[in-house]
Amino acid sequence: MARVDDRELVADVRQAEAAIAEARKQRAAARANVAQAKAQVSQARTQVSQARTQVSQAQTQVQKAQTARNLAATNLERYRLLINQGAIPRQEFDTRQTALQDAQADVRTAQSQVESAQSQVRSAQSQVESAQAGVTSAQEQLEATSSSITTAEARLTQAKVALEGASIYAPFDGIVAYLNYTEGEYFTPQAVSSQLGGDYQGILERIP
Repeated sequence: MARVDDRELVADVRQAEAAIAEARKQRAAARANVAQAKAQVSQARTQVSQARTQVSQAQTQVQKAQTARNLAATNLERYRLLINQGAIPRQEFDTRQTALQDAQADVRTAQSQVESAQSQVRSAQSQVESAQAGVTSAQEQLEATSSSITTAEARLTQAKVALEGASIYAPFDGIVAYLNYTEGEYFTPQAVSSQLGGDYQGILERIP
């Protein structure tokens, strides 16, 4: 029978549809961020495991170096007795003394490697914590975008309902006796009220 000026309602529907499309795009991006953050957590945990392995290996090297140093020290003391007795040349004693010094240097190097590996463990653990915080943030973003989609879908439903209400249909067959609008012409609730008298909602309620 008639249609209220629905251009604004159509625009509302399109705007709601665009909001849903944008929210879905953001949700896809948020899901990608969650997956990336989880991958970073996994990678950081692998680095922690590798760093701990390096610590273990370095500690083993320390033990070996300490054993070699102790042996070199024992040999040096034996050669000290021999050189005091004049049983060996001085060169033999110097060689053993140099061996002990080298073994002590090896111990210090191995201990430094242990400290370095332990530092790497702490750094990797910090990266794990940072990556886990990234996962939490990404999941919160995902939840927010999902909520935005729900809100946008509700607005779209409301906009569609409002658009459906823009058309006025007579509940019975009849002949239009008076028509002051032509086909394709837009009118507003205010215009209808001024033509027929009363408020727009009241006019609709008086329609049989």
